[in-house]
Amino acid sequence: MMQEEVSMIVDDTKLSMKNFVENEEDTKKTVHTELNMTSAEFELFSIAQRSNITFCLKELRAFIAFAEAYHLPVSFCFDKGGK
Repeated sequence: MMQEEVSMIVDDTKLSMKNFVENEEDTKKTVHTELNMTSAEFELFSIAQRSNITFCLKELRAFIAFAEAYHLPVSFCFDKGGK
């Protein structure tokens, strides 16, 4: 089963990326992956409140590959769901 979405969870000290599993039945068949990074690993890290945002993995990979190919910095700015 191909993982289609990934969640980014941030708080004032770290960022975590996890594969997103919506259906509880699929959790037993899915490999759970998580990447954790501390705020010190970023040039700028400013979080007002803990947040969780879910991305389409295919689009996120394309975005990161484009930024990497052109040596562009990547910034995430969000407030809450829908913003």
